[in-house]
Amino acid sequence: MKTALVLNGDHYGTLTAIRTLSNAGFKVFLAENRWYVPGALSNGLHKRLSHPDPRDEAEYMCWLMDFGKNHPGTFLYPVSDVTCWLYSKHGDQLRQYFDLPYPGPQVIRRILLKPELNRAAAKVGISHPETWSPSNAEEVANIASREPLKEGFVVKPKTQMGQKILHKGFIVLRQSDLVPVFDDFVSRFPSTEIEGLTNKSDCLPMIQRYVASSLKGVFSVAGFISEDGKTFHTQGSVKTLQRPAKMGIGLCFESYSVPAELTEKVRKLCLELGYFGLFEAEFLMTEDNDAQIIDFNCRYYSQMGFDIKRGVNGLATLARISPTPQERGVSDHRVYRYSLSWFLCLLCLTQTLKLNLAFPGRWLPWLARRDGHYIDKVYSSSDIMPLVGDIIQTVRTWIRHPRSSIKSLFNV
Repeated sequence: MKTALVLNGDHYGTLTAIRTLSNAGFKVFLAENRWYVPGALSNGLHKRLSHPDPRDEAEYMCWLMDFGKNHPGTFLYPVSDVTCWLYSKHGDQLRQYFDLPYPGPQVIRRILLKPELNRAAAKVGISHPETWSPSNAEEVANIASREPLKEGFVVKPKTQMGQKILHKGFIVLRQSDLVPVFDDFVSRFPSTEIEGLTNKSDCLPMIQRYVASSLKGVFSVAGFISEDGKTFHTQGSVKTLQRPAKMGIGLCFESYSVPAELTEKVRKLCLELGYFGLFEAEFLMTEDNDAQIIDFNCRYYSQMGFDIKRGVNGLATLARISPTPQERGVSDHRVYRYSLSWFLCLLCLTQTLKLNLAFPGRWLPWLARRDGHYIDKVYSSSDIMPLVGDIIQTVRTWIRHPRSSIKSLFNV
């Protein structure tokens, strides 16, 4: 029996990988120290293993190589930026024991560093939000003073690699706030240099033009491209609800028909980067219908299950397996929807208590619609326990961070 190793049992992409690979006959191992996360409770899992933190590179690589020696030929693929970098950096060493269809570090560096990604995108005609990379407070002040505010700025990391505390960034709506917010981000969310990936300047945040219209148009082009570039499959989805509302993780998605011109540009971007494998390119749509790239995930991504249910199973291609009938999707023109049902219902309850009746009026009918296909991020009638795990890990977060959790539940 073929084996596969996955990490990060709290990640929805990991849960999708466990279910897809186990359905194809793989013996799936999960490297996860927590017993209660969704992936650890899936009935598709063969065994959960304790492991060192991947951020401790030497110890983690020693553990990983030991696993490979004991399970030669194991299918391995990253699920986080940390493992993207490690698997690319140590690819030649890992491929002695693992089936690792993944590019080298030069390719992954251009993806993980946002300024590098932006430069590659510009070469193939994909635009991005106006961006600055200041090196000190004086340069930040110059940006604030000479640039018209328009809709605002975003202070965000150039890469989350090396961040001691992960944070997506801050929205700045007043020019006078740009310098203090930049300084605050540097002090509260410091980054350390990573050999071969980042230097001192990369550890400083960048500033981007904030596009408020993107709240109505954050969408992704996701799928698979082969190493020779001849096989290229994509699906589009639009993020219709995120938390926090202005800059956060997607909660609800709908199928989206990507313009052929943009699909071709994404293919050219992959070729320009030298990238092959699974990907998710995230865009925002401006008021003048300009698709601007804001991220590129070169790993298992959160809504991978959404794409598999719609007939694009790049994971099956990578692992050289045949999709099951349930994973081949349904070819029709009805709307596909994807979200976390239990959490969306909870938000409807909190907004009702807040007397914001427009929210449940919008989202409860959305859940109950019968004119398309609805796919839950976690729940499956044949694999129920991951839903329990998702609720447990969310409640644990509420207990550990009550103030911010309550705020996120009521402010949507």
